[in-house]
Amino acid sequence: MQPKQDYGALEPGGAATASARQAISQLEFVKSGDAHVRITGQVALADEEFATVAQGAVEGMIASIVLITLWLFLAVGTWRLIVPILLTLVLGLTLTVLFASVAVGTLNLVSVGFGVMFVGIAVDFAIQFSVRYREYLRLTGDKTRGMIETGARAGVQILCASLATAAGFLAFVPTAFSGVAELGLIAGAGMLIAFVCTLTFLPAAISVFNPTEEAADVGFRWAGPLDPWVRRNHRWLLAVFLASRLWPLPCRLN
Repeated sequence: MQPKQDYGALEPGGAATASARQAISQLEFVKSGDAHVRITGQVALADEEFATVAQGAVEGMIASIVLITLWLFLAVGTWRLIVPILLTLVLGLTLTVLFASVAVGTLNLVSVGFGVMFVGIAVDFAIQFSVRYREYLRLTGDKTRGMIETGARAGVQILCASLATAAGFLAFVPTAFSGVAELGLIAGAGMLIAFVCTLTFLPAAISVFNPTEEAADVGFRWAGPLDPWVRRNHRWLLAVFLASRLWPLPCRLN
């Protein structure tokens, strides 16, 4: 026997569970107290878990927005960048939800966690782009030139980061655990969506809000002399890191 579920409700199996409880309450051995009947199974557990998630959704969303705004203020220091970044996150999250509705259909308790992952990682992409723009704006003195330099330099870095992160999430897809597989698919696609939003919508929003240039050099001043050396030897550095990952490590199975 399978319950008839209403996927338009927060608890798809709520009506079926209520009917089962009504039927159970009419049993003689339940009325007499000789037996206690409890309902379990995938449907009942999923309904209870989603109800728990929904109860704290509003408070959690408000707290997340406050904390992210505070983090952005510490990172970029001006509302002229904070607002474009927040708008970019909202757009990217909306597009990721749209992708999830098309590719997966319904979310489970595991895959619903993609939102936290998306915001936590995508905001790093936006911060990287925004800070680099203000730096190149100070160096070039021209908004158009500064935006072009930011897209050419930071864009490649963000692309590498988004591809690596997406690959990590997409590695979950082959697993037989559907919740984790769906989470990997949604979060992996979300990283690519975050990249596209960061390189398209965010520059347009920054141009509208028109932030000022950085007042000083970005980053650690003491590490500045290392930049030319890293650029000259980047191939050797990449080869060393690649070799360290490919080198077989001894392992022991207990």
